[in-house]
Amino acid sequence: MSTLETSNAPQKLLARQTTRLLGLLPASLGDRLLGHLGGASDLAAVFRGAASVMAIRIAGAGITFASMVLLARWMGAFEFGIYAYAMTWVILVGTIAPLGLNTSILRFVPEYIARARWARLWGLLIRAHLVVFAAAIGFSLVGGVILYAVAPYIDAFYVVPFAVALAFMPLYAMMDMQEGTSRGFGWVTLAYSVPYVMRPLLLLTGIGTLVLAGFAPDAVTALLAMAAACLIALATQAILLIRGITLRVPPARPRYHAAYWLKISAPMLVFEGAYLLMASTDVLMLGQIENPASVAIYFAAARTSSLIGFVYFATAARAVPKFSEINASGTRDDLQRFLDGLNRMSFWPTFAGALVLLIIAPYVLSLFGAGFEAGYMILAILAITYIARCTVGPLEYLLSMTGKQMIATRIICLSALGNAAMNAVLIPELGTLGAALSTVIAMTLNLAALAFAVRKHLGINAFLLRPR
Repeated sequence: MSTLETSNAPQKLLARQTTRLLGLLPASLGDRLLGHLGGASDLAAVFRGAASVMAIRIAGAGITFASMVLLARWMGAFEFGIYAYAMTWVILVGTIAPLGLNTSILRFVPEYIARARWARLWGLLIRAHLVVFAAAIGFSLVGGVILYAVAPYIDAFYVVPFAVALAFMPLYAMMDMQEGTSRGFGWVTLAYSVPYVMRPLLLLTGIGTLVLAGFAPDAVTALLAMAAACLIALATQAILLIRGITLRVPPARPRYHAAYWLKISAPMLVFEGAYLLMASTDVLMLGQIENPASVAIYFAAARTSSLIGFVYFATAARAVPKFSEINASGTRDDLQRFLDGLNRMSFWPTFAGALVLLIIAPYVLSLFGAGFEAGYMILAILAITYIARCTVGPLEYLLSMTGKQMIATRIICLSALGNAAMNAVLIPELGTLGAALSTVIAMTLNLAALAFAVRKHLGINAFLLRPR
């Protein structure tokens, strides 16, 4: 293990405290959970790693949530809505720009390490990052040309914020690629602490400094602060990642298989882009149909509902490389047991968290400012998607890590098209409520289709709540 993991004191402390808390449970239940925590199985490794991801995500969520609340109060709903709309485009394009390599690297890195193919691993690490950087610059330039062409036909208050967003989008794309690389090596602390803790903390510090200096921030100011935060975070993560790789991977002359890597990545690019588009269509279409204030309320409700997704996110983050590892060295029964344990681990905490959030949501939404309480029903509807995900698990990644990426791609593309169609019909009729309903329906149908595909092609029953 590299020196990157010497910073695991928070994870070890969390594990010790978890052990103490589990000791308060009934003996049979406590022993069972302690077995997961201390065992040597694949599921135990995910459990321990998930604790680290949970600690990072909770800290990052607190900072991110605080930054959103303060931005909404400092800028007002109108400017905050413009910022949220521009950032949604940054996230969408910045995730597509890596051409699927940010996802496929989760498959290749564990595979090359398991088979000691160091030359191929070095070639992958060098070539993939260069390709992503070039592609991200290309996306940014093309986006600039499109923005220039459509500027006379869109609302003037969007033009400058979008120009700023396009300028720093490559930084976001490179951070996404470095996050995938870190996850491929199993360095979850590095993968998540920089984008989910350091970056929002830098954003909050920058905007807060301006406010204390007497400046009134707007959407452009917030986006410039985000650009600076991305640049500092990217440089920090790159230094730590390079150091860890040189310590972990033996020296070897790089071997490049760019055509093969891109071929495998292409379906992942499509399904990653389609999946993200499905999750972003509501905000994107609201920005075209509704005013920025409505976008702000919806965005606040959506981000608040995402608070219940911590456990799923943490377990899925550690599970994806394990899918590839078990598929290479295990059996279908091993995958079935691993997926069942993964779903049990994430469903019940998520369900309990959703109940708690629904109780305190009115107060939480009021923190954003007057009028944001109107997002309660949106929050309640969107919470269903996080519960539904935990009943089947990250099946799109299970299919991709087992060579069935084309199947996942077709399902998610159809789901994204259906979601866009429903948003186009329901938003003009129901506004923000129509966007939330469209998202929940599309996501539920998508998860059901993925579950049936996993059953058909892998012989694995993904439904947690299935009859026994």
